[in-house]
Amino acid sequence: MKERDGTGEDSARTADGLSASASPLPSIDSNDSLFTHFTQNLPGLAWVKDLQGRYLYVNEAARRLLGTEALIVGKTDEELFPPHTSAQFRANDRIVLDSKRAIQTTEELQQADGLHRSLVSKFPIFGKDGEVVMVGGMAIDITEHLRVRDELRQSQDQLQ
Repeated sequence: MKERDGTGEDSARTADGLSASASPLPSIDSNDSLFTHFTQNLPGLAWVKDLQGRYLYVNEAARRLLGTEALIVGKTDEELFPPHTSAQFRANDRIVLDSKRAIQTTEELQQADGLHRSLVSKFPIFGKDGEVVMVGGMAIDITEHLRVRDELRQSQDQLQ
């Protein structure tokens, strides 16, 4: 909500009525620093790609899985993953770019210990002109959850 503050300027207010300047968040040097702190502590992978599909940013979890930032940033899915995997990732990116809307889907990625499935959220990032300039995303590995769910279903089926 926007309100006029004592200087006649608009002041952002949160749902609880606090002004943005009275934020309970600790002081962080910049928005970039806030973004970095936030994404580095996510429980899953996070990334930003340009319109050509080149990675511009990956968080620490993505670096642990895929390699150093120098090996990832500037590369496309086609350069990093097998054809089937990169086609899956790019098709979902294309949905976001074409619709200009966020999507939530599942994607598969072969890892050293086998095939993993992730719940993936992809979303457009808009420039000042209102056009999509990047695609952001995050993925949470749900492989273990799906395995346990399937085992539970099998157990329930055997009991019936």
